[in-house]
Amino acid sequence: MTASILSSTMSSATEQVSPKTHIFVVWAPDYADEGAFDRRMAIRDQHLQDLKKNQENGFITKIAGPLISPESLEAGASIKMNGSMLLVRGTSMEEVRAKVEKDVFWINNVWDKEKLVISPILIAADI
Repeated sequence: MTASILSSTMSSATEQVSPKTHIFVVWAPDYADEGAFDRRMAIRDQHLQDLKKNQENGFITKIAGPLISPESLEAGASIKMNGSMLLVRGTSMEEVRAKVEKDVFWINNVWDKEKLVISPILIAADI
């Protein structure tokens, strides 16, 4: 009996410990130049396909979407997308940033690289 307890203890002590995963908010406003919206729309389908893959692999939570202008809320107004917000999982801000920088919106200069915000967040209430 002692041998099995020792064996069990040793095997659990040698198991790999995964780094703790945290939730981060990614706030990614678009560039404000005249061509930014056209760049966004030209690659939006690829961005959405990648988003779905990143949800399946656990990087992106179920909460992600475009930022819209306040004028978009008015009755009859068309929706004007001007950025993105995502809640993502990662072990560090550096890991999250590296993944964000692989997004087609980052690569193709849709997201304003100077205004990007990545911050850890504690979820206090569910939607």
